[in-house]
Amino acid sequence: MTLRVANPHAHAHLIAALGGTTKVARALKRVTRAAVQNWMRRGIPHRYRYRVAGLAIAAGLVLPPNFLGESE
Repeated sequence: MTLRVANPHAHAHLIAALGGTTKVARALKRVTRAAVQNWMRRGIPHRYRYRVAGLAIAAGLVLPPNFLGESE
């Protein structure tokens, strides 16, 4: 089953703002750079969004609308 992401471009922008695929993968631990690269095209999987949100908040970034699934 494939879940659709409302705006994968917003997720790619967030990953870039966090320092890019390598930096995000290292910060999350146990996530490969290749996986994060896929997220830039497909969107961040729901199971990782709270962890990515924590990184974004710590960096002072604003999350994309409905990032945590408030209306999904």
